[in-house]
Amino acid sequence: MICVIGSGPAAVACIAPFIKQGIKVRVIDIGHRLDETTTAQVSSLATQTPAQWSSSDISRLTQNKSLSYRGIPLKLSFGSNFPYRTPSFGMEYACKKVASLPSYALGGFSNVWGGAMLPYRAPDIATWPIDVEELAPHYEAVVNLTGLAATHDDLERYFPLYASHIHSLNMSTQAESLLKDLQHSREPLRHEGIIFGRSRLAFTPSVLEPQTKCQYCTLCMSGCPYGVIFNSSMLIKYWSASGAIQYVDQCIVETIRETGDDIVIKGRTTHGEMFEEHAQRVFLAAGLLPSTAIVLRSQDRYNEPVVANDSQYFLFPLLRFFGNDGVRREKMHTLSQIFIELFEVHEASHPVHLQIYSYNDLIYEKLQKTFRSLMPQSFLEKLVSRVLVVQGYLHSDDSAKIQMVLSKSSKNIDQLNVTPLAHSKTRLLVAQVLRKVGSLFPLLKGVPLSPLLYMGEAGRGFHSGGSFPMSNNPSMREADLLGRPWGYKRLHLVDASIFPSIPATTITYSVMANAHRIASSLTKENQ
Repeated sequence: MICVIGSGPAAVACIAPFIKQGIKVRVIDIGHRLDETTTAQVSSLATQTPAQWSSSDISRLTQNKSLSYRGIPLKLSFGSNFPYRTPSFGMEYACKKVASLPSYALGGFSNVWGGAMLPYRAPDIATWPIDVEELAPHYEAVVNLTGLAATHDDLERYFPLYASHIHSLNMSTQAESLLKDLQHSREPLRHEGIIFGRSRLAFTPSVLEPQTKCQYCTLCMSGCPYGVIFNSSMLIKYWSASGAIQYVDQCIVETIRETGDDIVIKGRTTHGEMFEEHAQRVFLAAGLLPSTAIVLRSQDRYNEPVVANDSQYFLFPLLRFFGNDGVRREKMHTLSQIFIELFEVHEASHPVHLQIYSYNDLIYEKLQKTFRSLMPQSFLEKLVSRVLVVQGYLHSDDSAKIQMVLSKSSKNIDQLNVTPLAHSKTRLLVAQVLRKVGSLFPLLKGVPLSPLLYMGEAGRGFHSGGSFPMSNNPSMREADLLGRPWGYKRLHLVDASIFPSIPATTITYSVMANAHRIASSLTKENQ
């Protein structure tokens, strides 16, 4: 039997090759879900057009109680925090000045991700034991699972599309205006080491053949009632209903140990009952924190530090010289609209990745809380029409690291202690990014509002991994090219926990491609 632990993007990418070969997979998961009442409300919206929705329904599904004056709130799913909810027993996570979180939800963090899809470049994974050519066919396979909204532009020179069919999405008027100015200054920007293009997003997964396209309802940051933003739970439900997989939820895995040709999974159900599973192979796709904790616990490696990589996350507003009136009434999608790659940032060891967001409700509420005592509502409306938000990431070589130590808590419960290991130049590099963007104000027709810069704690961008990095000759703290931690033959890590470094570009696409690569290499022997 083949077992996969987890139901996020890495899990479904791993499952897909086995399904293609007609090999049944057993999926073990906790599988937290949206509550029934909210699910019914979302289902009701999906049967209507946005014009038919009531303001009370929208208000309930878009509330974000964590929104505050300082800091950036976690994205909720239709007003629910279920993607971040942890079980009431089992592993405890003690994160000190680290914003990493586990997800025990059906679909993992794909319930709240931004859908951004950009592959890795060869120079950014030059230290990996595998190369981009080995990932290429699996990038293509992943796009067939997720769907892709993209266009042919300058990004393609560095980041192939890996797709035979791409979807088209309308841009917001703010994004169209910025893109027009960028295109007008294309050559001067290229001279500055800057390329740009429209965002690439995991939209309308072709395997599910959705009956609807994007309705431009502006709810992307809260959840898509129509299901056109890829969510791995869609595939889990589809495959389970068709009998291609056996999905077992409400189970938390505690240890995975090998005994000869057998591999034994032990854990507890959410009702506290012990369970035991025997498998031929196990693919662990639980996410960085849970996967690391399971391996350490299984090998009795208590009080032993392991270090993971992180891609520094930061955010700042870009104030344009001219506004686009009516943005609050515009029909649009509210995920990232434009990607910008900075190839020449002084002292940065790798390019910096920027994602541009135009108007959405979170931006408006944030500006309200920040400026409502400083300006009348009419001025705030003008400000909103001119503000874009820039979300940035650095390569892990330029970012803090994350240290994890498994120990026993005072209650004699296993606890994963998570702390940051600062990088001396990270803040300097982010400051250099802002200065570079600011120096280009005649071309961008806008300036960064540097005083409003938000620097996320380590792990805040959820672009982290590498607690057991892949190696050609793995040591006790590494994994081989098939994701097998030291000492294992039948356990395969297939999430970001085996990435030797974290490039600045989007992580989920490459996690899925690598998971697909590992599973594909093992399908034949299991036929």
